[in-house]
Amino acid sequence: MAKKEKDLRTKAQKHEEDEFVPEREEQLVTREDLQDTLGTIFNEVRLGFENQLDRVDSIASYWDIFNCVLGSNQFYNGKSQIFVPIVRDAIRARKTRFVNQMFPANGNLVGCLSTDSSQPHGIKGLLTHYVTKAKLRTQVVPALLVAGDVEGQYSIYVDWVETERHVTFKSDVETGFGLQMDMLMSEEGEPVHDVTPSEEELVNEVVTHAYPRVEIISDSDLLVVPATAASLEEAVANGGSVTVRRYWSKTKVKQLVEDGVLEEEAGDELAKSMKKIDDSEQYKDIEKDQAKVVGIRKDQRGTHVIVFETWAKLNIDGEKRLCRMFFGGSTNFLACTRNPHWSDKLPILSEPIEKIKGSFKGQSQVEAVAALQYYANDVINEGADSSQFALMPIVMTDPTQNPRTGSMVLNMAAIWECSPKDTQFVNFPPLWRDALEIVANVKGQIQQSLSVNPAMITGTSGSQKKKPSQAEVSQEQQIDILTTSDAVAVPEQGILTPMLQRFVELDHQYRDDEIMIPQFGVMGIRASMERIPPIRFDRQYHFYWRGTEQTRSVQLMQQQISALNIVKGIPKELYKGYTLDLAPAIVMLMENTFGPYLAPLIFKSERENLTIQPDKENELLTTGLEMPVHMMDEHEAHMQSHMQAARDSGDPYGTVRAHMAMHQQAMQAAMQARAMQGGGAPGPQPGAPPPGMGGPRPGAQPMPPRGMQAPPGAIHQDQLQDPGRMPQ
Repeated sequence: MAKKEKDLRTKAQKHEEDEFVPEREEQLVTREDLQDTLGTIFNEVRLGFENQLDRVDSIASYWDIFNCVLGSNQFYNGKSQIFVPIVRDAIRARKTRFVNQMFPANGNLVGCLSTDSSQPHGIKGLLTHYVTKAKLRTQVVPALLVAGDVEGQYSIYVDWVETERHVTFKSDVETGFGLQMDMLMSEEGEPVHDVTPSEEELVNEVVTHAYPRVEIISDSDLLVVPATAASLEEAVANGGSVTVRRYWSKTKVKQLVEDGVLEEEAGDELAKSMKKIDDSEQYKDIEKDQAKVVGIRKDQRGTHVIVFETWAKLNIDGEKRLCRMFFGGSTNFLACTRNPHWSDKLPILSEPIEKIKGSFKGQSQVEAVAALQYYANDVINEGADSSQFALMPIVMTDPTQNPRTGSMVLNMAAIWECSPKDTQFVNFPPLWRDALEIVANVKGQIQQSLSVNPAMITGTSGSQKKKPSQAEVSQEQQIDILTTSDAVAVPEQGILTPMLQRFVELDHQYRDDEIMIPQFGVMGIRASMERIPPIRFDRQYHFYWRGTEQTRSVQLMQQQISALNIVKGIPKELYKGYTLDLAPAIVMLMENTFGPYLAPLIFKSERENLTIQPDKENELLTTGLEMPVHMMDEHEAHMQSHMQAARDSGDPYGTVRAHMAMHQQAMQAAMQARAMQGGGAPGPQPGAPPPGMGGPRPGAQPMPPRGMQAPPGAIHQDQLQDPGRMPQ
């Protein structure tokens, strides 16, 4: 034990005495002792991208299948050019089902596991806002799920972004300053709004928006060395690297040089030597191909260069440190700094859709059904061509008996001068019917391979030959529940939950309270008061994505209410050695019912009823932000401070006067409460139930008597089932 303490003390002294440990912003690319290491990493990166060219070509063909683009893989070459969107419909059905599972209607997306009963509602509400700000529901997650099915890999890049807007707005500036308290309040204690005349003034202000940004990384632009690593962290820890391929314009390069991301001399040289990259470049640009699909022939990026953003551990002054490097252009080495994130974690999150032993990357879901899709396209085009012949009749005649075949013209009221006995009409075989039947069989196999049932695709019930029985519908629903739960577990546990952890860490590093509080109001104040130190991120609090869990637990809320009724009626003598604490269960029940924003306002924690200094309130009130009055406030001291703030600022928005009125109301309510306590507790109100008879019996489900209508949305006990199942 003594030896261990000595080693720890020696290591701490080493950190204090070591003056050569660079800061996170210091450029290390010019250091002589790192040149060989940087060159070795760059060569491994270039060789790694060359080794995965076959995978890139396959992914490009899979995207053509999803985008319904006919290619060289079709064998039949006829007049018809039809693409049957079987794979596209199946992938979009999977996306719709998975997104609805991961994003429940009540918006309760963020869960928190803590070592105690505390719940940081402010941070959870702020994370929910970040989820909305990053457009996860509308843009990121749907596109990520489609990319995962097509490419076989979920990959995102989490970073922090700040944008500014120069806005102009009208402000009513009151001209009377030095107002006294008796001018602000009437004799009855009500605020007087129209005390002084006001004039309209145009105000210019810079509004800053700061939030996490989530970027989807194409599998073709992601390289993991070695390719057999089990995770990104393992690859970096074992001497490997993780690389993201970037496509930068000249303007982007100059901006990064100004921001200090790129080394100034190398960045300027790169901007001068940039040349346009054509389609013959060895690196295939998937984003450019996607732009062509939607009808944009040229992306208009102009002159751009391919840059490799590589993350690896370097030996810096005898210690392994995670660093970010940029390679590209004629200079090769553009920048090298320590990890700019305080958490010292990779901003890249990547997870295979199905784990394959011995490989980091997964296999595309389209690969198994690609040949079937090509076959269905060939069959439908053959059937389409044959249908043109089937619509026209075939005339067979004997030329010896009917020498005037030239006059046999199809027309209205036409006269054919021929022997009717030697002339017959026949129809071309309806091969298109067989083609449609073959395509239907291929469609069923593709849907089975992609775990898609008919209930997930709209408009399929009318095309079925027979109506499925109740047993068949129930079986399909059970299979759908199992496959959906298994499929969404990968993006939730591998991508979304670590993403929330990155959100918390980035919020701790970049969030500015002066910007955050006016923007988020009371929620921002709670988040500021509940600031979590980094050491408690993974030890005391664990934030996780609870979208699917919330969807599954909707109908279990009734059972939870029943369980609470049972537990609270159990005598304490029956659970000796245990303590009954229903607070966590009630908190969870309130969050499940009312969501992350309304629940902490209804069921408040005593830790949140902390007073705010009047000077801080004055700063927010004078900017037009409404502030609540807390029970623990010293109302008289607050009133004096607010009066001074009203004199100095003139109260341009009227929020100071309104806040002072709330203080007066709180003081009157406190006086009434003290008077009632002195005169005895008030008696029962008229119509109130007798004591002990207001709630349900222990163990009873809160339902009305027989013959009465149940509350809206209540589910009968005999009909409890998974919310994802269709009614029987």
